[in-house]
Amino acid sequence: MELPRRRLLETMTTLPAVVLAGCSALSDSTSTPTPTPSYNHLRNTPVYRSDDVGLRIPDRLPTVEAPTNADLIVIHGNPAVDAEQAVTWLADERAVALLGDSAQSTWIEWTQSDVYRETFQSKGQSEATPEPHLLVAAAAGTTATTYRYSWSDLPSNTQLLDALDDAMADIEA
Repeated sequence: MELPRRRLLETMTTLPAVVLAGCSALSDSTSTPTPTPSYNHLRNTPVYRSDDVGLRIPDRLPTVEAPTNADLIVIHGNPAVDAEQAVTWLADERAVALLGDSAQSTWIEWTQSDVYRETFQSKGQSEATPEPHLLVAAAAGTTATTYRYSWSDLPSNTQLLDALDDAMADIEA
């Protein structure tokens, strides 16, 4: 029982196409799309990010070129911003986010300034252990409140944006 040569060649040439078609169908059915974070509160919040901050803000979120146009100002934890400027931003109802290892020490330095004590009744000097990678401060009247976020490793861009979104949700509430 021999297969004719022509039939053998036909079978051999169509077999790889059948196998490949089966593989592509299998890979399509097992892939799941990664959901795009919605950032319900950040999408309504104009954000200023200083140039020395390594946070990538998605194009779908509103950004501004100057802190005076922002509702959320994201700066490095060891900024070239003094307490007077930070207090002005807070008093103007802007949230200030300090990002990095020095976030808590910078915040404490600001709260010990005369301008802070003259503007806000809250001392704002509590410390967290471990020190936060991200500290978000906002004012409500004469009280300043902080939201502190820490991670066991360096946070990802998504983790930072999630935390900022959570902080803005709490601030707006």
